Amino acid sequence: MFAVLIAIPAGTLAALRRGGPADRAVTAAAAVVQAVPSFVAGLALIIFFALQRSWLPTGGYAPPSEGLGPWLRHLLLPGFALALLAAAELARQTRGSMVDTFEQDYIRALRAKGLRERWVIGKHAAKNAATPVVTVLGMQVGHVLGSAVVVELIFGMNGFGALAMNAVLTRDIVLIQGVVLVSGIGVLVANVVVDIAYGYFNPKVRT
Repeated sequence: MFAVLIAIPAGTLAALRRGGPADRAVTAAAAVVQAVPSFVAGLALIIFFALQRSWLPTGGYAPPSEGLGPWLRHLLLPGFALALLAAAELARQTRGSMVDTFEQDYIRALRAKGLRERWVIGKHAAKNAATPVVTVLGMQVGHVLGSAVVVELIFGMNGFGALAMNAVLTRDIVLIQGVVLVSGIGVLVANVVVDIAYGYFNPKVRT
């Protein structure tokens, strides 16, 4: 969710300001973030937001039963640490797909007819540019599951990644098999959802 909320607006803005400062800033930021591992990003977030400014907790987990605020505060840093790499890839893909879409004749025709820019972008361009973006989003599920192993250890969260690491350290073969099975099912479900989404974004796929 964090990756999508960051990447889609950033990629769209870069496409709308193609060649401008915003485009160069988004492209440069995406290139830098892609070179930074998730655990390094997590440590940097802890130092900046938790240790230096004390805005967010350094780690741990608060269940929703303790309140929405504490739950969200404990999830923000590890969530962003996991989302940054996926967001960088999604932003670059969104930018490239939107640029290609804006160059299509039907987009020029819609603008020539006087249709509002937000309708051109939101209703027509975004939907037609979404297919490759959804493909990349589905591919990021496996990367997020893999990165969660290290990120959860850094933030002291007893989640799926920490369970996988503990299973490896204790040589619990049955638990390792279960983790691999659940991870595989998760990736498979993500691919199925992506295939279903193709039919919505591109009606030609249904035929």
